[in-house]
Amino acid sequence: MPLERFLARFSPTAKQYLSGAPAVTEEQQSKADELAKLLGGRYNVSPFLGGSMATGMALPGAQPDYDYGVRVTSQDKFNRLVGKLERSKDFTGSKYDKPGTDYRVFQGNIGGSPVDLSLMYGDKGRVQREAIHGAKQMLAEDQELKDKLMLRKAIAKDVAGAAPGFLRAPAQ
Repeated sequence: MPLERFLARFSPTAKQYLSGAPAVTEEQQSKADELAKLLGGRYNVSPFLGGSMATGMALPGAQPDYDYGVRVTSQDKFNRLVGKLERSKDFTGSKYDKPGTDYRVFQGNIGGSPVDLSLMYGDKGRVQREAIHGAKQMLAEDQELKDKLMLRKAIAKDVAGAAPGFLRAPAQ
């Protein structure tokens, strides 16, 4: 991993990571738990935290990314939830949303925080939750791999911030 360590000297985010700064603060984790309860109560679901906060890949100092998944085992409930979220003033379809499928993604603001909410019908939710747990466990067991991935992510974030559009795919 010598290249990542060398480049990290020029990356403020990588320096923060290497200094041992917490990726997710206690306050952010508490907010994530609070948001899960709010979502659960409002929509009668059991959301699970996903994304970088759940896998341990959040960058220190970054704005928290509150991503939740919801597994729905009833087609009727899935359709009702989709309808409710489509009519909601709190959520809109995400750029990742695919209407007409069994995996819908919404983005919004709950409790003053940006939230992404994925609804998954059938086994997709179980598979995603297991994959998140597996990634978190693998990264916890392999610190060298986690360091390599985190440094690459930190460096890419800083490069993208210094040169907006640099990491975007060219328009077709």
